Amino acid sequence: MSLFKNLSISFYFFVTLCIVFAHAARFDITNNCPYVVWAAAVPGGGRQLNPQESWPLDVNAGTTGGRVWARTGCNFDGSGHGSCQTGDCGGLLQCQAYGTPPNTLAEFGLNKFQNLDFIDISLVDGFNVPMDFSPTSNGCTRGIRCTADINGQCPAELKTSSGYCNNPCTVFKTDEYCCNSGSCGPTTFSKFFKNLCPDAYSYPKDDATSTFTCNGGTNYKSQSSDFLVLVDISGVLPLPSPSSSSHCQKQVTAVTPTVPTTLGSHCSAHPIVKAKALSDRTYNPEQNPTKNG
Repeated sequence: MSLFKNLSISFYFFVTLCIVFAHAARFDITNNCPYVVWAAAVPGGGRQLNPQESWPLDVNAGTTGGRVWARTGCNFDGSGHGSCQTGDCGGLLQCQAYGTPPNTLAEFGLNKFQNLDFIDISLVDGFNVPMDFSPTSNGCTRGIRCTADINGQCPAELKTSSGYCNNPCTVFKTDEYCCNSGSCGPTTFSKFFKNLCPDAYSYPKDDATSTFTCNGGTNYKSQSSDFLVLVDISGVLPLPSPSSSSHCQKQVTAVTPTVPTTLGSHCSAHPIVKAKALSDRTYNPEQNPTKNG
């Protein structure tokens, strides 16, 4: 039986009008489910979240390779050492490195090329929870989501003993699936992921349909969802009200931007090709994200 965890992330991004003065971003991560979950972020660490408990997290401007994910089936001792069934980061409650597959990823790079923020949902490390990461404003109207029952439909070759779904690179470790040689294309397994979640990265070179951007200067506010990312250049936004427990197995994240009327549209909802501002898909899982500026 799959263990879907339900988080809410609030993300506040501060800029000054159209001038490129980047400041820290804030993530407020809230558990909206009626059971304990373990949130993780790099940079940021991690912590246990009881139902409706929040975790405020500040991230430096210029951060690349940022990730947020949910860990399932965790046990930690008083010193913060233990293990998780999915998303484990070296047996630490406070993550210092990326999580162990399978885990669905929300990825971001802040203030990168032309001061753009780059966001995506990635299944390159497999799938453990559904996710919705969706800019939906006048300039950013295209939602990014992966809410299909991938665990339930996972091919036998990729399915874990606990019912989650690995990416084929994790299982087979070949260039065909891992793209270590620098050139690769879609496979039968990547098409399985892409058919169920068209917006998400299904293999390492799936840039053209899976990376999205928004400029600094865009306001972001919340919509009702289970796992939520909010950004605001003007100040603090309210956290979303807790959703019903019936939604806990349906959605896990969302982002909802709105464009300030005095600034015009600053958000690009279309995918971009080869978005190197995000984490390199051939990164070593133990590599930490870099911070510029």
